[in-house]
Amino acid sequence: MGRFDRPAWPILHCGRFSHEVEDWEEEIKTMSTELTEEEAKSEYAKYFYMGQAAPTAENLLAAERGQELDEAETFLPEDFVKIMPSDRVDTLRTGYRVMNNGIGFAVARIRGEGVTDEMVRYFAEHYRPEGDLFYKTWCPGVHMRHYVDMAVEDVGCGMEAIRFVDFFGPEQLGFVEDAERTYPKCITVSGGNGEAYPLHKMYQDPRPAFSIRYTREIDGGRESLMFYWHGLHWKNGKSVRVIPEGVFVEEADVRTQIWHCIHEQETEFRTIREFWKDRQNTR
Repeated sequence: MGRFDRPAWPILHCGRFSHEVEDWEEEIKTMSTELTEEEAKSEYAKYFYMGQAAPTAENLLAAERGQELDEAETFLPEDFVKIMPSDRVDTLRTGYRVMNNGIGFAVARIRGEGVTDEMVRYFAEHYRPEGDLFYKTWCPGVHMRHYVDMAVEDVGCGMEAIRFVDFFGPEQLGFVEDAERTYPKCITVSGGNGEAYPLHKMYQDPRPAFSIRYTREIDGGRESLMFYWHGLHWKNGKSVRVIPEGVFVEEADVRTQIWHCIHEQETEFRTIREFWKDRQNTR
């Protein structure tokens, strides 16, 4: 099995597991989407004050004004490995839809123009803000804290605790043995099951979802393709419905999730470019 081990966006966390928090009411009081006085003094604070990166016109149309996909443009996770090496991947457009089976589907394409492996590797090695600052600069104004196993942020449904239930690599997602030849432009691919809970009602009213991030090489940079299936989890190599039969997920949840994803990924690529430029000017 080939390995997709080219440099990718690192995720730095606060160093604690969520289950180590004994009193959530007190823990919540220590969180904020704004910078603390100490964080504001950091050399990395400038990336927070740049705000969220603006989406492309295409993604702005898809996320802000609404761009419902056709049913024929949706698919289940089982078809992911078939679509990625085919011509169809180039026709995927950013958008969302609650499928006829009630599952929410969304896809976002975010281009990282000019982002190279060298820039990403340098970023991963040298961009080291402490505590919550890394996570806050990732998507200013909506990210609060990233634990080892959970993140606290607002993806458009109010502030939530998003618990990471499972992580999956290429093999678990169904990639073929000769994956590097079949997917020659793939840089990294990973997936995960998650559950989101309202921050004021921890572990109640979960919103389950399964997501995949596929980063590939494009002319002049790289591109992230993000896929979400609300109401599904990935288990033992196949998708499993985890919401009751006959229940439809809320369209607003699917739409706001993709809106957040676009801003998050656009900001990610911009931060890599800006950090590289800043450091090149001082080296």
